[in-house]
Amino acid sequence: MRRILSRAPLVITCSSALEAVVQPQDLLPGAVVCDVARPRDVSRQVADHRPDVLVIDGGLVKVPGGYPGTLDLGLPADTVYACMAETMVLAMEGRLEHFSLGRNLTADRVREIADLAKKHGFELAAFRSFERALTREAVERIRREADFRRGEAAPGPGADGRLTGDRPDPVGV
Repeated sequence: MRRILSRAPLVITCSSALEAVVQPQDLLPGAVVCDVARPRDVSRQVADHRPDVLVIDGGLVKVPGGYPGTLDLGLPADTVYACMAETMVLAMEGRLEHFSLGRNLTADRVREIADLAKKHGFELAAFRSFERALTREAVERIRREADFRRGEAAPGPGADGRLTGDRPDPVGV
């Protein structure tokens, strides 16, 4: 797996591993990684040691009207994990069934739940990376650092690659 990761410009992870399976040394400079798994598949060390890699927290959904629960998910008030959004949508439809449990998920089922979610006003949430808002400035810093590490450009000012989340302009979808 590590040999494949080191050549992949785009990685989508969604394992059921109990600990991180993707480490900093595994990734290609400039790789974009969408980590859908919880617990996450991508080690926190990637954020700390690879300013040239973009990690997106996958599986985040914007709930119309906000999340009504009292459980602090560590997410913005209008955002939940996709598994929770799926349950909400099915409840809104009066469907008392599991929908995407297990490995036998079909493309038709994915389209069906996506259509139902859209019907009820659910949307993809703004991008986050390691629980922080992902800004356009942060993405640009990562791109510059990746170009630099590939020998394509100088890093330029502010190319420390650290995701500060300090700007109010989150990257949407």
